[in-house]
Amino acid sequence: MQGRIFYGTCLGFVFGVLVRSFVAVDFYLAVFALSFSFILILFTSFIKLKWPARVGGGVVISIFIFAFSLGILRFNFADNLAPDVFEAQAGQKVSLQGEIIDAPDIRENNQKLIVEAKVYDEKTRVLVTTNFSEYFKYGDQVNFSGKLEKPENFITDQGKEFDYINYLRKDGVLYVVNYGEIAVLSRGHGNKIKSGLLTVKEKFLEKMNFAIRAPENLLMGGLILGEKSAFSQDLRQNFVDTGTIHIVALSGYNITIVAEWIMKLFIFLPQNLGIGVGIFSILLFVLMTGWSSTALRAGIMAILVLIARATGRNYDVVRALLLAGVFMILMNPFILVYDVSFQLSFIATVAVILFIYFLARALKVFLLRPNSFSKILLKNFLRQRRTGNLRCSFDKVL
Repeated sequence: MQGRIFYGTCLGFVFGVLVRSFVAVDFYLAVFALSFSFILILFTSFIKLKWPARVGGGVVISIFIFAFSLGILRFNFADNLAPDVFEAQAGQKVSLQGEIIDAPDIRENNQKLIVEAKVYDEKTRVLVTTNFSEYFKYGDQVNFSGKLEKPENFITDQGKEFDYINYLRKDGVLYVVNYGEIAVLSRGHGNKIKSGLLTVKEKFLEKMNFAIRAPENLLMGGLILGEKSAFSQDLRQNFVDTGTIHIVALSGYNITIVAEWIMKLFIFLPQNLGIGVGIFSILLFVLMTGWSSTALRAGIMAILVLIARATGRNYDVVRALLLAGVFMILMNPFILVYDVSFQLSFIATVAVILFIYFLARALKVFLLRPNSFSKILLKNFLRQRRTGNLRCSFDKVL
C-alpha cells in the first residue's frame, strides 16, 4: 500500500506538470480540484478504516488526483508573466543595471551572461551576449545597454525548429540583448559560497589547461567537471555525430567518486560523520558544476545512496530516481518538457537500471567482476539504445 501511495503521488505530480506544460488550466479550477481531492482523501481514508475491503484503490486514486492538481498549481506559480515595466520597453534600446547570477557561458566567439535586471521593485532575467572585451564573473554588478528583445525560435542546421523561447524560459530568461555595451560597476555581490566554489573551479581549469594541451584539456574538463562551454562548434558537433557527447556530462559515477574520495580523507571520523561529510561534498560539487539537470539528478541519487548506507536500509534505485526527478521538477517545472538534458539523463539512467541485468544474462557476457570492461560496454550500449530516438528527434543525427 505504501508503495502504491508513493508512486501515485510522484506520478500524479509529474502528469499534472506535464498537462499544464501544454494546456492552460485556470488557477481557481486547479484549487477546486486540489480541495475536492483532499476531501476525497479524508473520506476514503475514513471508509478504509471502517471497511477495509470496500475501498480498494480509492485512497490511491484520491492521492493521485491531489498530486495531479498540485503539479498544475506548481506550474501556474512558476509561469510568471514579464513585468510591465520591461514589457513596455521590449523592442527598444534600453540602459539597465543588474547582477550576473551565474558563471559566464564562454563560447568560441562570444560569452553569454545571465543578468538579473532590476527597475524599481521589478526584476527579470536578461541574456546578454557580448564579446571578450572585458572579464566578467558571477556576482558582478553591471550596467548594460542595447536593444531589449524577446527571444525567437530559429531553424537549426538540420532543418528543425529549435524552441529557443522555452529553452531560455526554463532558466527564467525572458529577454535578450545582443552585443550591446556592458561595463562592470562593482564585484562580489553574489552568494559567497557559490562565488568561492566557482573561483576554485576556474583555478582548477586554468592549471589543467596549463598542464594539458588542447583539445585534450577540453575533454578532461568535460570528464571531471562537465565543462563544455569552451568546446568549439566543430568539436562539440564531432561528439554529437559520434554519439559520445554523454561522456562529458556529469553522472552519478563522477559525483560518487568525489564523495568517496573525500570520505576517505576523513576516514578517521565516525562512519556517520564521514558520510555526512560526503553528502556535504556532493552538494558543494553539484553547486560548483553549475547545478545542471544531469549533475543535480546524479547528486540526489548519490546522496540517497549514502543515506541508505548510514541508516542501514536497502537502497531502492527506482524509487531514488523517481524521487530525484520529482524534486527537480518541483524546483523548476519547466525542465520536464523544455530541458532535453533532463530527459536524456533520466532515460539513460532508466535504461541502465531496468535492462542491464537482463541483457547481460541474455548475451552471456562475462561479468565475473563488478568492474569488468564488458559491464561498461553494456551500460554505454543501453544509454545509446534508449536515448537514440530522442536524440534523433532533436539532432536529426543517427
